Amino acid sequence: MSVFTFTDLAKELVENSKEEGLSFEELQKSWNEAEDVRDVVAALESRKVVHYLKLNGNTLGVGGAAAIGKALEKHPEFRKALWKDMFTGRLKAEIPQALKHLGKGLITASAQLAVLDLSDNALGPNGMAGLEELLRSAVCYTLQELRLNNCGLGIGGGQMLSKAILDCHRNSTDAGKPLNLKVFVAGRNRLENDGAKAIAKMFATVKTLEEITMPQNSIYHQGVALLADGIKHNPNLKVLNLNDNTVGCRGASHLADAFALLPRLREINFGDCLLKTSGAYNFAEALEENHHDLEVVNLGFNDIGSDGGVVLVTALKDKPKLRTLILDGNQTINPNESVASNKNTAPGLTTYETFCLSQKPCSLQMFESLGDSDKFKGFMEIINQFQGDDHLLLLIFTALKCAHLAQSSAEALELATILYQETINYAIKNKQERRITNYLLMQLGLLHCEEKFHTEYNKKSCRFALRQTLSSKSIDSAYMKNTFQVFLNNLDV
Repeated sequence: MSVFTFTDLAKELVENSKEEGLSFEELQKSWNEAEDVRDVVAALESRKVVHYLKLNGNTLGVGGAAAIGKALEKHPEFRKALWKDMFTGRLKAEIPQALKHLGKGLITASAQLAVLDLSDNALGPNGMAGLEELLRSAVCYTLQELRLNNCGLGIGGGQMLSKAILDCHRNSTDAGKPLNLKVFVAGRNRLENDGAKAIAKMFATVKTLEEITMPQNSIYHQGVALLADGIKHNPNLKVLNLNDNTVGCRGASHLADAFALLPRLREINFGDCLLKTSGAYNFAEALEENHHDLEVVNLGFNDIGSDGGVVLVTALKDKPKLRTLILDGNQTINPNESVASNKNTAPGLTTYETFCLSQKPCSLQMFESLGDSDKFKGFMEIINQFQGDDHLLLLIFTALKCAHLAQSSAEALELATILYQETINYAIKNKQERRITNYLLMQLGLLHCEEKFHTEYNKKSCRFALRQTLSSKSIDSAYMKNTFQVFLNNLDV
């Protein structure tokens, strides 16, 4: 569902006030033959202007479609085909024939469609065969909204759809009227990865989309990566909904990269996408600095841990237009509490919470704005609110934030050595010496990581603080002390 604004409503009211059309929706009629659609045909023939025709909530056969298509030939002004849910109970062979008759009528009329809605029709690849000619024709050069939700297209249907739209784009461009598609809705279509691959090509070519809605398509991270590559070519995108696809943390990484090229996002829906905590970190980092138009963010039921929830809330808390943040179904803290604690802080001051939970290094000004209180105690009060790996990660990165400033501030250096020592003690207590040693070495750029890795921390300053820790603090783990020294001694810190 798109975000509501009064501007959009006013625009829609003005547009609708100029439109004239016919509605036969929800009559529960069975339109098998021409005689069954006499009322529809008569209305089309008697009206000089018909901008839209609503047929949903009835069931249309081949004979009935042929008669309606013939009547549509007289309406070149026609622009909205609102034909969802109109093939219930029809045979597989009937649907493409009926669609061809309707399409032929529009082609003969030289209509210029703005909206084509065939949602809730069991089209499948078979039904797509009846749509291809229409989608490639000049009738669809002006298409702005294509809605094919819950049509069971499958991989084959998705590939056929993509090819037809690509052909339409090429044909319209050659004709000097490039396709300007703005809304693409194709949820519940079992597109899977191969279907997503085809649709991604279409996204990359069209480049004008403002809404992409594709929930429940059994797309995994490989397909999501391809979609992300296509989506990023649409800089005006406002609504992105991939709810209930298996995006995973790897897919989230690709989407986060795409977000950087989508500054106008207003609504994102990745509920039930198995993002996990690492995916939440990717999203938070990508959305934190820009994307000031965000209004709705749905990341519910994603197996996100408490630290992931915290970084999301921290990243989004200052978005001026944000009105809905959904984190239900995750193992997160109460987001309202986190936001409230920061809103009560004087402007320009950094809280211990924001310092610890920031995803990036903090400035010396932020560090000094914490005041003259016991900073170590303040940091630990935040860190101790978490358990397990959440506690460990906050401990490590708070140490790194202080170490990042170690060559600029004696106080930051002292805190860094204390927090490094606290991290080592945690490793000893929890029998994780090797794991935590390797993780710290990786963060300091001392140990090669097979995965793509980048840190914004001042590695030289962080290494300097670690060397000071080893020389000035009591280290109870010979393994950790010796390992750190071996790696540090190979560098000019």
